[in-house]
Amino acid sequence: MINQNIILEVKKLNLAIGKYLFETHSRKNIKIPPSPLQTEILSILLQSKKALYIKDIQKRLQISKAAVAEAIDKMERKGYIKKEPCKSDLRKIEIKLLDEGKKTYIALNNNIKKVNEVLLENISQKEMEDFLGIIHKIEKNIRKKENNDKVI
Repeated sequence: MINQNIILEVKKLNLAIGKYLFETHSRKNIKIPPSPLQTEILSILLQSKKALYIKDIQKRLQISKAAVAEAIDKMERKGYIKKEPCKSDLRKIEIKLLDEGKKTYIALNNNIKKVNEVLLENISQKEMEDFLGIIHKIEKNIRKKENNDKVI
C-alpha cells in the first residue's frame, strides 16, 4: 500500500486550482465569479433545450435538493437566472437563464480553457491518460464502496 494521503493531495490540488481560477477570473473583470456548483448549473441551463426545474438539476448533479436550491437562490440574487412558477404545475419552479448568466458563463468558460492550457503545460498525452485513468479508478472505488455500504 502506498503511504500517501490521497485525500489531502487531491484537496490541495483542488484548492490551488480554485485559487488560480479565482485570481484569473478577477483579472478578467468577472466581478462575482459563480461558485463551481453555480458554474455547473449555468452550463446545464445553457445546454438545455427544454424547461428545467430544481429537481432536474438535482438529479443531473446527484447532489441534495437543498444544495441546488441554495445555489439557485444565490444565482438569482446575482442576476444569472430567474425563477418562474410552472404554468401547468404551480408546485414546480422553472429555472430560466438570463443574459447576465449566459454572458458570465461564456467569459468563465473562455477563462477556464486558458487556465486548463496552463495546468497541462509540460504534461504529455500519456501522463494525462494515466492521470485520468487513476481518477476514474478512484471514482469507481468510491461508487463500489457506496453501493456495498447500501446493501449492508
